[in-house]
Amino acid sequence: MSTLLYKMQMYCTHQDPKKLNVSTDAIIDITCKQYKVTLPMMQEKTRRRRILRPRQIACYLLRKYTYLTLEEMGDMFNQHYSTIINALNTIDSQYKLYEEVRMEIRLLESKIRTDNEE
Repeated sequence: MSTLLYKMQMYCTHQDPKKLNVSTDAIIDITCKQYKVTLPMMQEKTRRRRILRPRQIACYLLRKYTYLTLEEMGDMFNQHYSTIINALNTIDSQYKLYEEVRMEIRLLESKIRTDNEE
């Protein structure tokens, strides 16, 4: 693994060291339902906001709650790992700036936690 890739993975790692035992399918399912998209739609190579936003948020949540690598997330969404890095950075900066984004992510996180408890 290149030094740059390693640094980017470390940079994109979120503060929450207590990753839940959540399946990737659960995160993707909940995200798809919330934004009314399907996994095949999120796997398209498109920049349409309707598809891009849920894919970016799913990547953010996958990074926070699972141990998937950037490459594994890229494979899951049919994207290059650098696109995943960009998605993580975008949502991370929007999370810090916009209350609306924080509310969206908190809602999804509560659904993930509820789904995980069942």
